[in-house]
Order: sequence, then structure tokens, then C-alpha cells
Amino acid sequence: MATFSSLQIRCPSFLSLSLLPALSTPELIAAGRFLMAETDASLFRSARSIAQTVEVGTRTAAALADQATQLERILDDADAMRGAARRGRRVIVDVARGAATDR
Repeated sequence: MATFSSLQIRCPSFLSLSLLPALSTPELIAAGRFLMAETDASLFRSARSIAQTVEVGTRTAAALADQATQLERILDDADAMRGAARRGRRVIVDVARGAATDR
């Protein structure tokens, strides 16, 4: 494989920029077809990579939504425990007052 220095295009080793004017029409067509095949392969790889990225993003978004729901449940449970602790403190205070006034 040769690389065009200014264009950074990979081409078969038989093709170089200096030889381009000397190539016959069938050789130019072959080189063009090679470049088209390389471009198609590159586009296919890019499309596959994009599809995988979208899939990972979708799974990540779903996982984040599940975690957000789980955190909401945890916060609700924590609020319920806080309320129960407050009510328990009030009961203890009331029992302590009652015990203190019973003496």
C-alpha cells in the first residue's frame, strides 16, 4: 500500500502520485474501484460503530432510569423512617413526662 502524501489516501502499492499520469485507463479504473471498495468498507465500519454506540447509549439510559427509580424508593423509605423516628421520640417524651408526673 502506498499513501498519497497530500491526500492521505491509501492505495495499492502499484499506484503512486508520480505514476498517475502514466497509468492506463484500466489501471486508473482499477485504482478507482479499489478506493471505492476501501471507502465502502470504511463507511460500513463507521455505521457499525455508530449502531453500537447508540445501543450502548440506550442501555445506559435505561440503567440510569432504573437507578433513578431505585433512588426515589430509597428516599421515600428514608423519609418514612425519619417520620417513624420522630413519632417514636414523641412517644418516648410523652411516656417520660407521664412517668415524671406519676411520682
